[in-house]
Order: sequence, then structure tokens, then C-alpha cells
Amino acid sequence: MFKFLTLPMELNKQHICFVSFCWLLSAFILSAPLALAQASKDIALQAQATSPTAITLRWNNPAGGETLILERRTGDGAFEVLTTPAGSTTYSDENLTPDALYTYRIHLETQNVYSNEMVISANTYIPQAIKTGQDGQVLKPVSQSPGDILYSNLAVGTKYPIFQAPPCLEGSYWVGVQLAYSPVDWNADDNWTAALEVEFMQGEQVLWTKSLTNNMQDQLFQQMVFHYAPVSCVDNYTVRVKSKSTDTNIPQEKLTLTFILHRDDLPFDTDVDVNLMVAKENNQVTAVGWTPADDFVGHYDLEWVFIASHENFTGTTAAKAFAFKEGLRISTAKPLYTHQFFYPNGKIWFRIRAVGINPQYPEHLIPGAWQYVDGADNNGIATINAEGSLNWQANTTLAEDDKYKKILQ
Repeated sequence: MFKFLTLPMELNKQHICFVSFCWLLSAFILSAPLALAQASKDIALQAQATSPTAITLRWNNPAGGETLILERRTGDGAFEVLTTPAGSTTYSDENLTPDALYTYRIHLETQNVYSNEMVISANTYIPQAIKTGQDGQVLKPVSQSPGDILYSNLAVGTKYPIFQAPPCLEGSYWVGVQLAYSPVDWNADDNWTAALEVEFMQGEQVLWTKSLTNNMQDQLFQQMVFHYAPVSCVDNYTVRVKSKSTDTNIPQEKLTLTFILHRDDLPFDTDVDVNLMVAKENNQVTAVGWTPADDFVGHYDLEWVFIASHENFTGTTAAKAFAFKEGLRISTAKPLYTHQFFYPNGKIWFRIRAVGINPQYPEHLIPGAWQYVDGADNNGIATINAEGSLNWQANTTLAEDDKYKKILQ
């Protein structure tokens, strides 16, 4: 049963309402701010430093085509509106001060109900990880230029070029600035600390300033800092020494400043030529060697197949020999393999391939093309049993990286 409100008779009838209807109307009015609050929450503003002077912001647009307003505050200052393209859900805020603290927020153009606030500094940028190979070394340290500079020769205020030019190296390179100590005599009696403050520059603009330290007490003998993006030779990049510790006990002749260049945009060439060669002695193969390749080679696969004279093999090429009989394989990073096998009368064929790596995904191996001694159409290398009157038993156990155990009896 509905109940009418008791109202004075002189009021117009349009002011009279059902209690239930009035409650529904108030519920609708209360739900509007809740909907707006949910919409601001769904925006889900995110911020990430992408360089020491840039921050990238991303968000959702739960209102579809409605315009969103992005605002930024520097330190304790007032919020200012940033201009963003219509319908965008990302924005790159550039030319920032690395040590400044920035606060971002966003709201619908028609409502001042704000999203979550993001407080961030550009100096929270984490550079891309430097890739290392299976041996733990930085991939493709193509050169060290302009060579190792002795600590004693470093002068405050002097700029040292990253690249040796002319000629300029082609492509873009990650740059590591390294201070390293070479303890030739291992004299650990003196506790010393060598400290450098270096500025990474493009022309006359200082891109960043960082510290490098080596010291005996903490056994810190090598430290490296990296630039946050690849650079090229033509853009005039240098490192300037801003400050340098000069205590008399610093072993200045054993400390060096070095620039490590790492190029990761050079793909592995699957047709790289490694020029396979074989050495023989007394009608047996004693060693196999090849020319090492430089471009992102993780290791080499060396295979050989021996076919005895009595096996009725009628083929005359390496391709047919490997198809006729399964060969043996070793994988090694070295450019030489000492061949410790002895065979009776027959022929042996060798082939090799370089196995490359993807610098972005070092665990992803890329096999190169097989290469043969004297080409794929070679007729093999003849072997002759040097001791035909004796019976020999040989047992060879192979392991990784060119390791083996051989029993001959």
C-alpha cells in the first residue's frame, strides 16, 4: 500500500509524490557520483620513465569518445594541463629535469573527478639490459676506443671521444664507460680509493653525470655505467672528466678508463664464411681449423663422417656421404679442433657451420649454412690404416666444449 505525504492544501498537486518514487529518485542522484568515481578508477593511469629526461604515461578511456584531460605538477607547484591528441591513450612527457619529482593525474573533460595520481621522477629510468653470451661476456664488444686511458693521464675538463674517427663506425652502439684496476703485483697493503665523476656529452650538451669508483678495501676493481640509448659516430659523443680523486696512494698507472661499444642491430649472417681447413699426418687427419667469424657467433658445430672401404658407398660428394651415414658432431667456441681419431682404409668428410645468436634473445640459436672442405662436391679425404697387422680398440667419450676422454688399447 502506498502512502501519500501530508501537505498543505495550497500546494500545487505536482509537489505531491509517492514515498517510493522519491526514494528511487534520490537513489538515482546518489548513484551518479559513484558511476563517475568508477569511471575515474577505470582510467588506470600508469607512468614509466623511458630516459633520464622523459616519462611515458598510459591510460584507459572507459568513456569511449569523451575527451580526457592530462595534468602534471612539478614538485609542490600547481597542476598544469598537458596537450594530448584527441582519443589518445598514451603521452610522452619529454625534456624533463632528471632529479625533479612529477605528479600526474587525468580526468574526463566534463567532470572534475580525477584518476589515481602517479608520482615519479625521470631518474628512475632503468636502461635496457646489456646482453651477455654463454661465456658471460658482453655480446659484441666491437671495439674499445680511443683505447685504455690511464688514470694518470685523465685531465679534469678534458673531453674524450667515444668513437675514433675518421673513419666512422657504421650503425648504432650501446656505450659503456668503465673504470678498471689491473692488480699486476696484487699489492693489497694500501687501502686506496679512486673516484671519477664523468659527464656524457653530445656536442656541448651534458646528457648525464655519473660516478665511477674503484677501491682496495671493498675489492671493487671494475665499475661500468651505460648510456641509456644507442648512439652513432656522426653525432659527436664524448665523455668529459668532471672531477678526479688524486690521493698519492692511488695506483694511477694500473687504473684505466675504457669505452666499450656494443652493437646489437647487426644480424647474424647465416652464410658467414669460416674457411674450413684440415691437417693430415701419416694418412690420418690430425687437426681441423677454421677462420673465426665475428658477428654474433655463439659457437661452431663441427661434424665428420667416416665411411670404410668395405661399406659399399658409391657416392662421391660430402652431401651424399652425410646422407649415407650418421656422422659425429662436436660444438665448440674455439676455431681449432685436435682430431684424436684413427681410422682404417676409407674416406672421411668434414663440414662445419657457425651457430649465431639473436642479441635480443641470446637463448635463441640461429644455425648457419653448412660448409665443407673444398666445397660440398669434394670426394672426401682418404685414410689408410698405418698398422694393418695389429688389432686396435679405441673408446672415445666426448663432452662439451671440445673436451674428451680417449682409451686406446
